[in-house]
Amino acid sequence: MDKGGSRGKRARDLIIKRNLRLVVNAAKKYKNRGLSFIDLVSEGNAGLLKAAQKFDIKKGFKFSTYATW
Repeated sequence: MDKGGSRGKRARDLIIKRNLRLVVNAAKKYKNRGLSFIDLVSEGNAGLLKAAQKFDIKKGFKFSTYATW
């Protein structure tokens, strides 16, 4: 998703914004395993950003599936 200039950046930002709830739900599954909930969400957000940069829609996967894998 690095291509597309400002339009691509807006699309990436929208995908990230729309999937923030996904991070919280995933973080809930790992509570009480050594990290605080805030740290889990922070790590999840970093992973979401990385997934949004590497995501390729041409491969046929939904973004949510790609981001959680």
